[in-house]
Formats: sequence, C-alpha cells, structure tokens
Amino acid sequence: MALDPIGGQGANNGNKMVRNLVESIIARKDLPFDAQWMTDTFERFYNRFGGITYTFNNILLEPITNAGKMILIAQYGSDGRERGSTGQQRIADAFIENFNDANVLTSAFLDIHRAQAAIREKTGTSWPMAVARGAIGVAKGQLRQKLGRGPGHPTFN
Repeated sequence: MALDPIGGQGANNGNKMVRNLVESIIARKDLPFDAQWMTDTFERFYNRFGGITYTFNNILLEPITNAGKMILIAQYGSDGRERGSTGQQRIADAFIENFNDANVLTSAFLDIHRAQAAIREKTGTSWPMAVARGAIGVAKGQLRQKLGRGPGHPTFN
C-alpha cells in the first residue's frame, strides 16, 4: 500500500501487513489460499490498520483541522524531558505514539468533541484551560519575536 512519505507510515504499515498476513496464514491451516481468502485477508488488515493509517497520513497532508489545532496548542510547553511528566507532555507523547498506532489520536484530530475529551484525559484539567495555557505560551513567543528577541519556547537541555 503506497502512502505519502510525510507520515513515515510506509514501513510501519508494511510490518503490520506482514503480521496480518502471517496471522491469516496460520488461521487458514490446510484450507486453500484462494481469491476470497486474499480479499478477506486484505480487508482484515485494512479494517485493523490500513484505513486509519491512511486517514492519519492524509491529516498530515491537508490543512490542519480546528480539532488538530486544539490538540497541538494544548501540548505547548511539553519539553520531552520525561515521558508523561506533565499534561502537555502526555498529549505530545500521544501524538508521537499515533505514528506507531494511528488509532491513538487520529479520530481526535477530526472531531472537536474527541479532541476536547483527549485533552481533558491527557492533561487532567478542563480542555479550555489547557488550550488557553498553550495559546498564551504561543502568543508570548510570537510577541517576543516581534520585539526582536528569541521566542523563549520550552526546550530540552
């Protein structure tokens, strides 16, 4: 299955496809590997991994949704220091994990209510507060740059 390389999903998808194929061969036992089996095997893969992977990859190619903006703004302040150490880091971790398993966060990028629920779950606070905190951080950085200073964004040292 061909995917645009922007999402880095080609090898991931290939590995998942092989795993699905091996599982299907083992489950088939001594029955023939006919056209219906091939179709069923592919459909099983697509329903488990392929469809959602294509959706996630396309999210990275298209203009970002409002739900996606909320998620990315709410993770502002993550610094990568310790996995899951803050609400912002838990959102950033979920976004990265979504490259491994597109079922983790893809639907939240497409639906504002799922985005709000994901932000609330990951941060342990209200989604408006998490988004506002992130938006203020981004705005401060932009203002600093307008004034000729460094943005002062969080970094991992």
